[in-house]
Amino acid sequence: MRKAIRRFLICASTVLSMATAALAEVPEQPNWKDVEALETYRTALYRNYRACDGILEDQLPSASLARACTQFYLLLKLSFLSDVSLERYQRMGAEARAKTNRRGYDAYFAWKKARIAGVI
Repeated sequence: MRKAIRRFLICASTVLSMATAALAEVPEQPNWKDVEALETYRTALYRNYRACDGILEDQLPSASLARACTQFYLLLKLSFLSDVSLERYQRMGAEARAKTNRRGYDAYFAWKKARIAGVI
């Protein structure tokens, strides 16, 4: 029984390490006029965000993984707002960040819905 548990834990740890390593590959945000590159960027962020969901279903994240997952989600939402960079977002007060976050979420949700419907 102990050997089986140990094998399971080693396997689970290996899978988690591989998934965590895969989260790092996100390109820089492209120019807003390059629609194809922007879609590729959003798709990469979305994949990482979904990978985070999968990892977080199985265990509590480390602090660094939690920060990375939060950052992917924030960058994904901001990728729909041409008037807000990450630097500008970070300088905003709490109320402005909340409004910006909501605008980004609404745009992200519409994008996700369009992808599911096959429009994008």
